Amino acid sequence: GGEPTLIFDRGFARGRYIIKFLKAQQIPFIIRVCRNVRITVWGTVKTTGQLKATGFYPQILYHQTEQIRLNLYVVRDARFTEPMYLISNLITGSQIYHYYKRRMQIEHGFRDIKTTFGFGKLILKKPTKTRVNLLWLLACLSYGLLFITYQKSGNRWAKAFNTKIKIYSLITVIKRVVADAWVGWALNPFFTLPLCRGDTRQHP
Repeated sequence: GGEPTLIFDRGFARGRYIIKFLKAQQIPFIIRVCRNVRITVWGTVKTTGQLKATGFYPQILYHQTEQIRLNLYVVRDARFTEPMYLISNLITGSQIYHYYKRRMQIEHGFRDIKTTFGFGKLILKKPTKTRVNLLWLLACLSYGLLFITYQKSGNRWAKAFNTKIKIYSLITVIKRVVADAWVGWALNPFFTLPLCRGDTRQHP
């Protein structure tokens, strides 16, 4: 029943397109913006970088020409190399920063995974043997975690698929169920269906 909040980095801070569209559609968003953007704060025009105080600035006018009314939160912390300027349409107060931190945690987790499993030098656009090997390792790790997570369900599915004679292995069954569950980009909750909807075999 919750409502998702979209979180973007600085490259998406396009006032004329993304921000105006999301605001018009009443879609909650948080976008990090650059320090040289002109805004109007309490009737005064200045750049975001001129805001020295950490905290919440409600109902500013974002961008000198677009003049979009948004909420702004400024974060200055010794742990960061530079301040963060976060804008939002529906999120207010310190919640803007707390929501954005979740994105940073995902980024840090992705960085740790790359370092731990050797993906740090992976270049996706180059068809090298090293790239293929790393992608294959990632696929194997993903499948392994999937099998461990859904082993009990997999055993139940295997019984339904194989009936009295074992025709399909547990790995094959899980692969078929998971692939079918993603049809239409929608994942069935916890893979509760005992069989693949697209399976053509008849089962009792």
